[in-house]
Amino acid sequence: MKKRILSLLITVSLMLSAVVFVSAADTDLPFTDVKAGKWYSDAVATVYAEGIMEGKSEGVFAPFENMTRAQLVTILSRLANADTAGCADTLTFKDTKKSAWYADAVGWSVTAGLVNGYDDNTFRPNAQVLRQELAVLFARFLTANSISLPNVENPVTFTDANKIPSWAAEGVEVMRLTGIVGGDNNGNFNPKKSANRAEIAVMLTRYLAALENAVDPMHEKLENINSLTEKFMNKILIKLYNYERFTDYGFKNSVSEQVLPQLGLSTDVYEMVSTKTAIVNVNDGSTHSVYAGGDDVTEPFFIRNKVTGEVTETKNLGFVIRRIKTVPIEPEEFDVFMDRGVYEKMKDISLVSTGNIARFAKAFAKAEKGESITVGYIGGSITQGAISGAQRQHSYAHVTHEWLQNRFPNTEVKYVNAGIGGTPSEFGNFRAEPHLLSHNPDIIFIEFSVNDNAENAVHRETYEALVRRSLNDENAPAVALIVSALASEKASANAKEVADHYGLPIVNIDYAIDLGIEKGEFTIKEYAPDGIHPYEWGHRVMAGMITNMLENVMALTKTATDAELTVTAVPEKTLTPCNFDNLMYLDHDDFTDAQKKDWELVEDNGWDSPYKGTIALTGTAGDKLSFTVEAKNLIFLTQGFTGDITVNGNTITVNDLGDYQMLYSSDTATTLTVELTASADSVINGFSYN
Repeated sequence: MKKRILSLLITVSLMLSAVVFVSAADTDLPFTDVKAGKWYSDAVATVYAEGIMEGKSEGVFAPFENMTRAQLVTILSRLANADTAGCADTLTFKDTKKSAWYADAVGWSVTAGLVNGYDDNTFRPNAQVLRQELAVLFARFLTANSISLPNVENPVTFTDANKIPSWAAEGVEVMRLTGIVGGDNNGNFNPKKSANRAEIAVMLTRYLAALENAVDPMHEKLENINSLTEKFMNKILIKLYNYERFTDYGFKNSVSEQVLPQLGLSTDVYEMVSTKTAIVNVNDGSTHSVYAGGDDVTEPFFIRNKVTGEVTETKNLGFVIRRIKTVPIEPEEFDVFMDRGVYEKMKDISLVSTGNIARFAKAFAKAEKGESITVGYIGGSITQGAISGAQRQHSYAHVTHEWLQNRFPNTEVKYVNAGIGGTPSEFGNFRAEPHLLSHNPDIIFIEFSVNDNAENAVHRETYEALVRRSLNDENAPAVALIVSALASEKASANAKEVADHYGLPIVNIDYAIDLGIEKGEFTIKEYAPDGIHPYEWGHRVMAGMITNMLENVMALTKTATDAELTVTAVPEKTLTPCNFDNLMYLDHDDFTDAQKKDWELVEDNGWDSPYKGTIALTGTAGDKLSFTVEAKNLIFLTQGFTGDITVNGNTITVNDLGDYQMLYSSDTATTLTVELTASADSVINGFSYN
């Protein structure tokens, strides 16, 4: 599960408030091997003062000693001010002990998306870092933290550029243009040369200087805000278009992005903040959201510097807000949304395939007869409905469910949302039974295209396994695949391959959004403010693409032959090894009272819970759970468990596990004796095995 460890603003606010560039001549460095006047001396003094780099031993910095991978990720974790405590618990590298001094930093670097390890499941902590690897790793660090550094005026040109491998070229180019790395006396980058500690100290100091330039607080403009206010008062038109309603988060970001550039202020540094505690709707006086429709209204705002915390003294920067109508699934007034022809083309391009229609025909026929049907959704935060409004009722899943209910008004269409933010199909497959299939869905939508790493063999395997186990469910549900916007080409191709093999409909939202942007109808920020999660309007666009697929399938069922309406067997041949196919599930019902002992049952029905409607076991320190099972693979699912887990005598310690843990994996089934002992308040959702 990928997390963004620090945003640009957090990084900047922590560093700019403390960074002092130090001269070695004016500092009593504790290192006997770093003399003032050397090309690296001041850089060593600065990174040492900032706590980014330390000595190798007492009195020794070892400037010309080559840097190792373990040392480098440790330095980067300090640079990010990252809390790495417990990160070692996520490690699976066979050459990285969780007790090693660098283990937490390595775990953090994996979670932050900086390193992946090697194909043989090793990290190689003691391997020397080559300059080409250094450039790639540092470029990933910038990307992971949303840091954009300014380019230098005259970047160096490397005379050995043709020796830089293609996989490192982009990272080296970022470092070259920003001036973070330079060449030797002959202008060579030397991609395969090991990077030493002195060079890295210089590189880090250049980075700190560039970071200051990237986020110039621009105090002069804040001091002259009165003139800005007088110049622009009521002359800036803000279009809150394409939205039915705004969360405070969405409103503030949209206003900032539209106003600040017109004032010459960077949105990386500044934001617009309302003088009111909430945005007030002119229609009914309600707060915390802005509804569509109504007259233009002037709202007073002030400007806040997100780095320093400063705000404008005159809190009366006003501008006209024009609310434009929302976009339903089928817009009636395209002139306030986009060109009708473009929208129709978006629907056409998003429908990659309708697949075999028999299973959908079965579900539709059931609904037509007045029998209740269940529609289920499983995926990551987009499916869960992140930033789609209160109670997530404006998520694409909720909107398509409402569409089905309106399409079949004489029956009940039940709704199951098994989306959990930040999770790949690896986790989705493990929890499919308790969170999705146990509800006997008639229609299933699967969305993991963004969170899945399409280069990861396990993710490709678990994605297919999730599709297979959904199709093989005793209710024989219809299954459709969704490729979200910003999915990689590899993810799109992988989903298409699975859809073709199993005869499934596939809706590629990424294709549709790319087309809309290409035609100039909207920007990616208008679709998804953070570049990933759609606004409510973005979710409605997704819903429009999906319901278009459903309409096409419905039309095909009207003219289909009996053979086309016959549900066929799931292909026995698989695209991947599918080692995680047909996982069974153990939960509280499978344990005796003696096994559960002091563990208590608790049902979580909260709308915002990823485990809503499921029953879990809760315990406190000292509570144990013991059982045996015959299995090749055994996976532990939990909301939060802290304690020891022993499988056939082998014990692992888990610290607040929040998703899943592979406890055992083998090519052959064996009897596994399992014992859990909680060391703190813990939750157990169950175990998957096959």
